[in-house]
Amino acid sequence: MLLREVIDARLTARPDVNLIVLGDFNDNKDSTSIRALLGRGKRALLDTRPGESNGDHRPPRDRRLDERTITWTHYYGKEDTYSRIDYILLSKGMARGWLKEETYVLAIPNWGVASDHRPIVAGFTAEDK
Repeated sequence: MLLREVIDARLTARPDVNLIVLGDFNDNKDSTSIRALLGRGKRALLDTRPGESNGDHRPPRDRRLDERTITWTHYYGKEDTYSRIDYILLSKGMARGWLKEETYVLAIPNWGVASDHRPIVAGFTAEDK
């Protein structure tokens, strides 16, 4: 995967680089391509997994499952399906300034007027290093 090669090159050159990989990847989190993009080991990226800011943060009954937070970002009307195919992925360097509580899927009225994707937002602290 070409994008993963670029990520690996940047992280090899500067392991603490502030790197964000984001966008519509048109695939689900368990797909081969998303797993390859996330990577493994020292150069793995963190999936921020934004959810709606609705106060519903119950831990899952089964710890192997994700928290039951509403995370879908795309609605496909023809099949009436909702899925998360938009991502904000962070290098370890960038993750140090990540504000989890300021990271969410924007849930506002008429979100679908401009697109079939809901915007995702991430907050960060900015500090000189």
